[in-house]
Amino acid sequence: MARKKDLNVKKEVPATWKEALQEFLFWKQAQGLSERTVKDYQTHVTILFTRFPEAFSPKKLQLGVLEHMSQPVKPATFNLRLVNLG
Repeated sequence: MARKKDLNVKKEVPATWKEALQEFLFWKQAQGLSERTVKDYQTHVTILFTRFPEAFSPKKLQLGVLEHMSQPVKPATFNLRLVNLG
């Protein structure tokens, strides 16, 4: 029986949230997600980091996401944010 080989790719951490998002979207496209799903990820992550640019800092990410998720929005909007950011 052949052993499964792990793929370990070492690379630099993206310098900006836009670079990190682009890499994430490429990864999701490679997984075969629909164009609509990839677009939804792009939209919701962009909204988060546009409203809370300091959230790209590891120390402030949790606070930015919590603040974004705690905004008074309709249940459908909350659920979309939860699915795309969770």
